[in-house]
Amino acid sequence: MSEQKIDEMIKILRSLKADIKKVKKLSDKNFTEMTQRQISNRNAEVGFIGMSRIKKEHELHALAVELNFSPRRKSYEEVHLTDGWQHYKYKPREPN
Repeated sequence: MSEQKIDEMIKILRSLKADIKKVKKLSDKNFTEMTQRQISNRNAEVGFIGMSRIKKEHELHALAVELNFSPRRKSYEEVHLTDGWQHYKYKPREPN
């Protein structure tokens, strides 16, 4: 069981690493060479990656608690996420 959780953590960490690379690549683009629509799409993508990253970090924390790598948080209340345009409510998974 714990081996599966470690594998899941590795999968999430690899995904986070890919997200960091993608944001860096998007951030390195020159805005002066982009149209307004390209800039809007880039900003939306970076915002979505940011929200996704928050969800992944919460899941990593839950797995770390279950494997006794990390202490429990005081609260696992709902989190309000926004990409500047859309708003989402996200309830982090509470560790077992």
